[in-house]
Formats: sequence, C-alpha cells, structure tokens
Amino acid sequence: MKKWFAILLALSMVASLFAAALAEDVTIGDAPIEAAAAEDEVAELPDVTGSWYGQLLGMKVTLELNAGGGYTLLVEGVEGTRTGVWTQDASGVICDKAQDRELRLAYEEESLSLSTTLEGVPVALTREEPEVYRPAEEKGEDTARQRDFNGRWTCAMVGLLGMYVDPVAESGVSPVDMVIDGDTVSVSTSGDGEYSDAVGTYNAGIITVNLGGGQDTTCTLHALTDGNLRMDVTSASGIISYYMVPGTEPPQSVEDEDEDEDENEDEVETPAAQPAEEPAPAEAAPETPAVSYGPGYDFAYVDQEDSYAQYYLFDMDEGTVVYFSTSSAGVMDATLTGDMESGITIDYSGAFQEYFRLKTPGDTSAAVIDDGNGFETDYVAADVAEVEALMNQTR
Repeated sequence: MKKWFAILLALSMVASLFAAALAEDVTIGDAPIEAAAAEDEVAELPDVTGSWYGQLLGMKVTLELNAGGGYTLLVEGVEGTRTGVWTQDASGVICDKAQDRELRLAYEEESLSLSTTLEGVPVALTREEPEVYRPAEEKGEDTARQRDFNGRWTCAMVGLLGMYVDPVAESGVSPVDMVIDGDTVSVSTSGDGEYSDAVGTYNAGIITVNLGGGQDTTCTLHALTDGNLRMDVTSASGIISYYMVPGTEPPQSVEDEDEDEDENEDEVETPAAQPAEEPAPAEAAPETPAVSYGPGYDFAYVDQEDSYAQYYLFDMDEGTVVYFSTSSAGVMDATLTGDMESGITIDYSGAFQEYFRLKTPGDTSAAVIDDGNGFETDYVAADVAEVEALMNQTR
C-alpha cells in the first residue's frame, strides 16, 4: 500500500509542477499597445505576420502577429488574452522587448516555425492548428462492464485543471503499470515486476480502490469509450486524472526465472509417481456433452457499437470461451458450463462470471449476455472463421 501512495504522490507533484509553470509564465493581461520601436532594417526578414498555433500541456496556444506591430496571445483554458507589441530581428520575434515579460520566439526556417520555452517547457508554433490531446468520454454505468477493466495498463497522460502531461516524456518519472484482475488492483513502477496490491470494489460502472482506513485520498477507475481507463485521485488539493492505455507483459524478473529453473530441475530429478493400474469401470458412460460439435470454435457472437465491437467465441466440446474487443488489446479466456438451450455460465478464473442465454429458445441467431451485475447486452451470431481471424490478430 505504501507504493500506491508513493506513486500517486510522485505523479501529483509532476502535475502540480506544470500547473505552477503555466500560472507563472503564461500570464494573461492587457499591456498598452505602443508603436513598435524602430529597428535597423535587416535584409530579407521572413514575413511572420498572421496566425501561429501550438500547444502547451495539452492546451491550444494561438499567437496573432498583426502587421501594425501589435500581437495577441491566447492560451485555451486560461482566462483572458495577453496583448502587446512585437518586433523582429534576424533571430526571430520579440514580444514586449525590454520589458519584464519580454518573450523571444526563435524562427526556424526549415520547419517554418516559431519556438520558445516557458519555464522549461518547450512550445513550438506553426501555421497549422495542432491536434491537442482530448480524452475519450466515460462509458457510464449503462455501458461499462467489469471486464472492461481487467488487464495490464500503463499511464500515458496525467490531467489536471485542463492540462495534460505525458509523465514519462515530459518529466522523466518512471513509468507506472497497473494490473486489474477482478477485485485486485495492483501497481508497479519501472516495469520491475514488483506490484503492490489493493482491493477494488466494482459498482455502477466504476471501481473504487480501497486505500486503507483513515486516508483523505480516494481513488476511482472509470472505463472510457476508446477502450482506455481513467484513474481519478481525489484529495484536499483537488482531482488529478491518470489516463491508462493497454500495456504489455513485463519482462520476467531474475528471481522468477531462478524459481522456474529450480522447479524444472526438481521435476527432472524427481519423476512423477506412476498411479497404480485400476480396472476400467464396466461400461462407464463417457462424460461428454450431449451434443458433439466437432473440433474448433462452434459459435461466435458480436455486439457492434458505434465506435467499437466486442466478440465471444464458444468451443462447446472444450468448454472454453474467448472474449475480445476492438477497443482494447489482448483477449480474455474463460471456461463455460451449461449449454445453448439451458444457458451458459462464463467463468473468468473465479474473478467474475457472466451469463449467456439465447433470446429465443432454439434460435442461435441472437443472444443476451448478463455481466453478473444486472446489465444485459444483446449479441447477434457472427461468422466463426471471420471472428477467429480477428481474434488471432488481437492476441
């Protein structure tokens, strides 16, 4: 649990650092527009008048350089507009020259861009409007399912007060991994394979992480429509959001490898005892399903939403089910009990269960799946070979 708080504290400090930098440097307010000071003429200075665009911590920046010598600077999410005068020399643009808030922007001829630094944060301005980061919407309790949370996740962005920061690329902090398996929520740093566990409670489309009694900080996990997760950490200082994307399997630790080698050696040195032969029971009925479907997957079902699709593949003879979605990486394996006519229970290694039934008895063209929390989703039959091909691409 201590690692949980250490990670949250480190990321919170990163986000707060950038918030302070923004408040200090991108000061919005009016300055009297006076005639630009006369400059010595420099041959062939590029024409930089007009609109320039960039982004600062996920917020759109717009700089207007007027031909008359005035400028306006607007930062999305920051109240007000900064105005003043600008001049130009061989190095680039100078806003409010020789004033306390002088801002220099270097002109890059090859990229046709202006660049500057605000409290250590580089900002590049070009003629093209940038694509700024905007997180997807929350699924909500009507469409979120507990299975949406299961898997391995990596923190890709931190959000605070409308700003978004890549915690690794822009601040150098260690990457944060999260593994969710049912009610267990674990975190790790640096891909070291050592995780700290906490208990998560799923309710109404949200997982609430229990951080221990007497704590002023709360943590909730939310499924997003693009297949990612948002982790909200609420404290007396406000809410900081951590945007998690599907991660990859971490490298096996040396300790784990040694344990595996020891186990393999033990297996070689100590052969398994051979069971005593027993007479076969007289005409014992084989424990097989009443209906034999043949090798491979027997049924496939799809739920096609506006921005993603989710699939199930059923192997009735093997008693297995595979679930996957186009909105997230990887697949989830489960076991099944029951049959098409009476209904099927889908079990995800004991973490949680779902329940499958045909919409109309005897008609396998449409089905309903209950996520175990009272939410039902309609599915329609799909081509087994096509769905299996999609699954193989997802694994």
